[in-house]
Amino acid sequence: GYFHKDNLYIEFGAGKGEFMASLKEALGDYLNILLIDRGSFRNKAEGRIQKEQKKSKSSNDDQTQQHPSLEGKTVKRVKIDIKDLVLSKIPEIHQWKSSNPNAKIVAIGKHLCGSGLDVTLQCIKQYNDTTTDETNKIQCICIAVCCHHRCEWS
Repeated sequence: GYFHKDNLYIEFGAGKGEFMASLKEALGDYLNILLIDRGSFRNKAEGRIQKEQKKSKSSNDDQTQQHPSLEGKTVKRVKIDIKDLVLSKIPEIHQWKSSNPNAKIVAIGKHLCGSGLDVTLQCIKQYNDTTTDETNKIQCICIAVCCHHRCEWS
C-alpha cells in the first residue's frame, strides 16, 4: 500500500516536520523521509525521529540482528523553495529507489497556501514526466490545502 514503512515519503512545505513525526508514530519502525521547505527551522521533529530510530536500532541490536529492510532509513531536509525544486536532482531519491525497487514514492503536503499547491503539483508532474521507469514515479499524492474556504469552482 501507499502507507508502508518501506516507501519514501516526500513532504512538501514540511515546516517543522511534525506531520512526518506523527506518520512515523502511526506506522512505527523506520521511515525514509524527505522534508521540503524553504524556511529554516530548528529541525526538532526530524531530530526526534532520528533519535527514536537510533534508540530502536540499539535495542534491536541487543536482542536480534536488525532486519535488512530497516537499514539505512533516513530523514533528510532540503531547504529550497518548491518553485525552484527539481526532484530528479536530489541524489537521496535515486539512492533510496535503487535499494528499494518495489517500494513507492508518496508525496504529502498540508497547509500549502496560495501558489504552494500549484508549484508542488508542477514539481511532481515535472518529475514524473522526466522519469522513464513507471515504478520510479510518484504514485500517490496526498495534499490538504489550507485555504479550502476560498476555493471556487468558477
